[in-house]
Amino acid sequence: MLITARAVQGAFGAMLVSSTKSLLVNVYTDGQERARAMAIWSGLAGVGAALGVMLSGVLTDLASWRWIFFINLPIAAVVIAFILFTIVILIS
Repeated sequence: MLITARAVQGAFGAMLVSSTKSLLVNVYTDGQERARAMAIWSGLAGVGAALGVMLSGVLTDLASWRWIFFINLPIAAVVIAFILFTIVILIS
């Protein structure tokens, strides 16, 4: 079950990456703006990949391996709160 869930997670992650790149290409039509947006996207993806590995190792050493799954809950709560706050600002 866990292996299947990880495979599904990887497949949807791959779709998310291609969707965000196509969104950047469609939003930024000017060549220089598009290059800057892709550079920022690529840089943040690299930083996220490196920090994810390092912080999960620290988290595993300090707490336990189960916290790798629990740490997503407060992050998701912050993201959902930010999205709702942004929607309220855009509506008003």
